[in-house]
Amino acid sequence: WSTDLEQWHYAGAALLKENSYGDKWFWAPEVYNVGGKYYMFYSADLHMNVAVSDSPTGPFVQAEKKPLMEEPNIDTSVFFDTDGKAYLYYAHFTPNDGEYIHVVELNDDLLSIKPETDTYCIKAEEEWELIWPKVVEGPSVLKKDDIYYLIYSANGYESHDYAIGVATATSPLGPWTKSADNPILRRYEGIVGVGHGAPFTDLQGKSHYVFHAHKSAEEVHPRTSFIVD
Repeated sequence: WSTDLEQWHYAGAALLKENSYGDKWFWAPEVYNVGGKYYMFYSADLHMNVAVSDSPTGPFVQAEKKPLMEEPNIDTSVFFDTDGKAYLYYAHFTPNDGEYIHVVELNDDLLSIKPETDTYCIKAEEEWELIWPKVVEGPSVLKKDDIYYLIYSANGYESHDYAIGVATATSPLGPWTKSADNPILRRYEGIVGVGHGAPFTDLQGKSHYVFHAHKSAEEVHPRTSFIVD
């Protein structure tokens, strides 16, 4: 936790294995406060899951240790629209064509999905997205003036050319149009492997984006985190 986004203090383990699905590859958690309950969407064993707590620091518990989908998918991010609907964006594995980004509507309990709403959003097609390998992932969505903005990452996270792009739509289900200015964040101020972040608003109402980057130009791990306005 932090009060200034510069000095950070460890608050303990939020999610323990005994309270969750999966044995390994615990990735990409995002937490949302809805009605006084905190919902952690996360990936484990290449599957999407959600756990609940009464506190942002946990302990988070997944009552039914079963993923949201049987198929392997990762990188969950939830968008709450102004009409009250909640949409789950995620990276979908395809058998022979890399990762795509999909969206599916969540049920009101936020613990299950409406499978019939599952919709394709985007895939890696642009030159900057196809350096290595064929991947789009780490989605998150914002809305401003009735326009939806899908922020995503392309290329593999181990690549120096992992980078961030944006696409727009007039519906949370798309269709999406990628910006001609993509990538909007790449090899930022001397750091490489820039990608998979999340937008957030601080205590003063200012907007930020937090994202990963490589440890250095020579080493990928352990990856670092950065915040940009």
